[in-house]
Formats: sequence, structure tokens, C-alpha cells
Amino acid sequence: MPDLYKKAHMTQLLIAVNVIIFFAESFMGGSENQAVALRFGAFYAPYIINLNEWYRLFTSMFLHFGPEHLGTNMLSLLALGPYAEKILGKIPYLLVYLFSGLCGNVLTLIAELMTHQVSLSAGASGSICGLMGFIVFLSILPRSRRIFPLKNVGLALLCMIVPGITDSSINLYAHIGGAVGGFLMTAIIYGFRRLFNFVHK
Repeated sequence: MPDLYKKAHMTQLLIAVNVIIFFAESFMGGSENQAVALRFGAFYAPYIINLNEWYRLFTSMFLHFGPEHLGTNMLSLLALGPYAEKILGKIPYLLVYLFSGLCGNVLTLIAELMTHQVSLSAGASGSICGLMGFIVFLSILPRSRRIFPLKNVGLALLCMIVPGITDSSINLYAHIGGAVGGFLMTAIIYGFRRLFNFVHK
């Protein structure tokens, strides 16, 4: 296994947490059981708004419906996470991951309140799209745009978002909100780093 993956301890931890929770769901009645998903903290707008269960904006990021859902997201996380972790550092990487997931869920909540179309949702895809947002940010930086050409990165991002337009089982808002959140948090982190370097020159 390349050093990039061996040293990606935060990515390994995130994958482990998702897998452990998945097995806990399965043990308690099944990961595709709606009652189990709600008990574990899946996203459900009526509970968030009417019962003030705002923690669901966070907990739903670590739940998955079925092994295919989990497997697809964890493979994507394994593909993108180590690069983001190496470039950003462990804590900034975790901030991008969590903030992206929250942005995806907040946009989903806003959309459902506006359209009055309620659904039960969960998954790490908003956070993973946030890592694509991070790569989009790198693609516009002069130092890294050769490694991450904007045309290629934009195409990859579209491939992650477009299926949500035709497949109602995919949370399109989580993907869009996650990508935007990842881009913004990366910009904030890089902005703080430039300011810190400027002050300490």
C-alpha cells in the first residue's frame, strides 16, 4: 500500500466510523429500515424543525442505506481523502469534510422547506463532494492547476452531481451544497494560511 494511504489516518478513521455505524444499524434491524435510520439520526426535516433535532444535520453524514450505498461512498472517500489529507493536514481536512456535509444537509433542508417535498436521507456523499470542491479550488490556484486541470476536475465534479438530476434516490442538494461548502472552507483555510505567513514574515 502506498505511503499516501498508509499515512491517511484521518481518512482511515472516517471510513472506520462509517463502517462501524453501518454494522450497528444492521445489528439493530437493518440499514435500510427507516425506523432504524431515524433512531440513528438520519436526516428528516419534520424532526429537525418540529422537534428541534438539529443534530441530524451532523449524524446523518455517517449513516448509509444498504451495502452498495456504503461501499460506493467509502471507495470515493478512499480515492479522494488521502490526497486532501496530505495537502491540507489532518485537522483542516476534517473541517472541510464535516463542513461540506453540513452544507449539503442545510441546503437540503432549505430546499425541502421551499418545495414541501420531504424525504429521509443519509450518507457521506455531501462530504465527499466537498472534497471535490477542495480539488476545484486547487484547480484555480496557479501552483496546482497543472496537476489538477480545471477542465478535468470540472468534468469529474459533473459526473458526481449529474446523476442526482435523473435519479430521485440521490440527494442532489447534498451534492451541490457539499461541493460549495468544500470549496468555501478550503478558500478560508488557504486565506488564513496566507495571512499567517504574511504576519510572520
